[in-house]
Amino acid sequence: PPIVYPPQPYRSLLATYHNNAAACLLNASRLPECSSHCTIAVSYDPEYAKAFARRAKVREATKQPSPMSAFGEGASSGDGGGVDDNDVEGALSDVKRAAEIMSSKAGASPSAAERKALAAMRKEEARLQALCDARMEKMKAETMGKLKDLGNSILGNFGLSMDNFSAVQDPKTGGYSISFNQGK
Repeated sequence: PPIVYPPQPYRSLLATYHNNAAACLLNASRLPECSSHCTIAVSYDPEYAKAFARRAKVREATKQPSPMSAFGEGASSGDGGGVDDNDVEGALSDVKRAAEIMSSKAGASPSAAERKALAAMRKEEARLQALCDARMEKMKAETMGKLKDLGNSILGNFGLSMDNFSAVQDPKTGGYSISFNQGK
């Protein structure tokens, strides 16, 4: 059945109540429940920047399934549990949304408090973006290592290895040219 929302005047109140409950749950370190209340708050009021910001904190702190766990691999940290450190990508999307809302509500001439809050949100966005980029580079390196191992296992049947091949990127087109080096 579809979700039935209360009449418009009560939505913002319910969003505030759920966000306040989320604040209490965050303080009590009950992160999954906190995340649920934040999600309910933003469903009642999609322009509620505080709820997005609070959910971003929770997402960053909450353990999430690793993308590699779908392939039977453990986490990046090598703990074998299939759990990645946290949901940085989800936190980044929430922080971006909160900053977007704050920026649109501040208008052309924001107050000093609004400028300070928006600057803090942008700083948090930059920090999370750097974490996402680092995680992506780590995943790329792991994937390339696994692909190289797979290639070596197949080429080993023919007395070759991936080290016998070199790929050089063409700076003009961005394409790669692969060459075979017998001596390696």
